[in-house]
Amino acid sequence: MSRRTTIDIDDILLARAQAALGTTGLKDRVDAALRAAVR
Repeated sequence: MSRRTTIDIDDILLARAQAALGTTGLKDRVDAALRAAVR
């Protein structure tokens, strides 16, 4: 199941998350961060 939403995300934080998570797309970054948060 997935959900569409609109949020404001800090561009610098988003770029740092991309580097840390090794992701390319926005959805991939958000999914990876959420997975890491619930581990």
